Amino acid sequence: MEIPSTFRFGQMYESQVFSGANSYLGRYDGPQTVFVNSAQLSAANSTFPPLRPIQCTDPAVATLEWGILGFSCTKEMQLLASENPANSEFPTDKVTLLLTSDGTRAHLFVSAEGH
Repeated sequence: MEIPSTFRFGQMYESQVFSGANSYLGRYDGPQTVFVNSAQLSAANSTFPPLRPIQCTDPAVATLEWGILGFSCTKEMQLLASENPANSEFPTDKVTLLLTSDGTRAHLFVSAEGH
């Protein structure tokens, strides 16, 4: 996974496990232009499916603990997501990219599921 240089590190949370790989949730902050130019993020992560528009009720939002990073979904918010591997029933080693915009700033939330 590649984070374009237009983003700045915001916050990271690590969920440690006794055995296996830890899980990580992270937030990167950037200007509104990175949301408008979301194709740049997709191009940097060509092994991921293209970013797709989603709503607050989408599993990419609803099933992960984004709130620990200060994320709160609103109807006015614009959301794009991509998951690798796509449509996996078992989230082991799944990486989710969630690009958000409030109209002023963009935030890239990343979930890397351990096993």
